[in-house]
Amino acid sequence: MYENIKVLRDGDFPLGIKFAGETLCDGKYYISRKESDLISMEYIVDGYGTLEINGQILHPKKGDVFLLTEKSEHKYYCDKDNPWHKYFVCFYGPLANTLIEKYLPKDTYLFENALCKNEFTDIFDIVFNNDDFDKINS
Repeated sequence: MYENIKVLRDGDFPLGIKFAGETLCDGKYYISRKESDLISMEYIVDGYGTLEINGQILHPKKGDVFLLTEKSEHKYYCDKDNPWHKYFVCFYGPLANTLIEKYLPKDTYLFENALCKNEFTDIFDIVFNNDDFDKINS
């Protein structure tokens, strides 16, 4: 497994990026949280896997985005024969939860064929190629 993560300091923003990164998973990749303390969007560049979240079992694949919500119980893992390559961005701030509550259908965690690889690579490039925290979160 290869993982490249950049952690940013928390600022006083209504919506900010806590950390972002890229993961090239192996067949052993497995994450489990009982009561998550983060909000994350993960774009699947390639591969296939399983997301179990709040009683739902979903199968994110190439081109999909999945959402991990604060206080959710979830586990996610990739297929051993077709592991994920993914970009992710974790958010914080009161606006993050408000946007989810107001604009997404309740209990929706998988967005199939999201066609947003460019947006995720742009976020990744901005975070990794810029040390000005205020500029990253503006």
